[in-house]
Formats: sequence, C-alpha cells, structure tokens
Amino acid sequence: MNDAPRRSVLPLIAGAYAVALSAAILAGLPGALSEDATHFSNALRMPVAAGVIAFACAAGGFGLLRWKNWARFVFLIAAPWGAVAVGSVFAETLWRKDIPYTALLVFVYAPLVFAISRFRVLPTFGVNGHGWAARGGWVALACTVVMIGARLVVSAQAPAGGLDLTTLEAWNEHTKHLALCDVPLLHYGAALVAVSLPTGPPPEARPRKRGRVEIPKNSR
Repeated sequence: MNDAPRRSVLPLIAGAYAVALSAAILAGLPGALSEDATHFSNALRMPVAAGVIAFACAAGGFGLLRWKNWARFVFLIAAPWGAVAVGSVFAETLWRKDIPYTALLVFVYAPLVFAISRFRVLPTFGVNGHGWAARGGWVALACTVVMIGARLVVSAQAPAGGLDLTTLEAWNEHTKHLALCDVPLLHYGAALVAVSLPTGPPPEARPRKRGRVEIPKNSR
C-alpha cells in the first residue's frame, strides 16, 4: 500500500506563474537593453537586475514544478521583484505612472502564496509540520521588515531645494526608488497575511474527543 502524499496541482500553478514572469522579463530585456529604447522618465531602468530576477523566478518556478520545498521560499522572495522587473522592461506600456501597473500582480501572488502554504499542500513538498514557520512565516516577515526599513531609508533621502530642473530630476529619481520599495513591500505584506491566516491541522492530526460511553437501556 502506497502511503505517499497525493501531489497537489497548486504548486504547478505557482510554478507556471513564476516561469511566466521569467519569460516575460527575458522577452522584454533585449528591447530594454537597446540604445534607442523608449524609456519614460518616471520608469526605473534596471536591465541587469531584471536579468538576475528572471533567473531567480525561473529557478523558483521550475523548482515548484518539481515540488521542491526550497522553491516555495524562492518563489515567495523572487516573485515580487519579478513584478517590478516586468514593469521595467515594458515601461512603455506598464510603467506610465509613478507605480508600475504590474503592482496589481499582488492579486495573483498572494493567493498563490496562500495556496502553497496550506496544511494539505505542505506534505507534497515533504514538510511534516504545518505551523506558521513551516508555511513560510519567518521568510515573509523578514522580507517585510527589510522592505519597511528600505522604504524608511529612501523616504529620509527626499531631495531638498527649489523648483529648478536639477531638483525636479532628483525628485523623479526619488520617486523611482520609492516605487522600487513599495511594490515588493506590498507583495511581502500580502504574503505575510497569506501565510498567517489561521488554518486547522489535517483531520488525522486532530485529537479525538473522549466521551462517556452510554449503555442503551434496552440492552440491560
């Protein structure tokens, strides 16, 4: 009799999403690297970092497609930056304002983090426990704290001065760096909520209730 846990398809969906992020970044990277690329002044240009992020997303995605436990944490960390990178390499259509439109991918990311951290899915990765730490709580908390710290540091570096061209350019760069903090922070905050939502243990792990055994009257 095979007692191996039944493999869930939810990690496959999360893995496909991570791989799609990587493919989108790589598809837009040649255009972002070209010298005549149209890059809007309020969009952050980060082609080298985008390439590294694409690699990380691909590693996490293919790991999830193979139900690797480490891939859960790579996905949790890398996917928010994948949203930033996709907006950067397709700035002409996805970063027309101060915040990239790809920030809305948090509504895809958070449910996927929630899905692959449930107690019914964790045995698929070979995880025996189902506590907050096993679901990725410490990783999500650490990422959130780091991004809050980065946001405070960037906010404290706001440029000072009049309305001259140099100051306006400095404010523009400052806004880009704020977006670089805000988008991952939004994702990590949502991930922290997702892994912290209360969930019960598997039915077989719940203690059985002990009660008194009543003898039917007609049996005497």
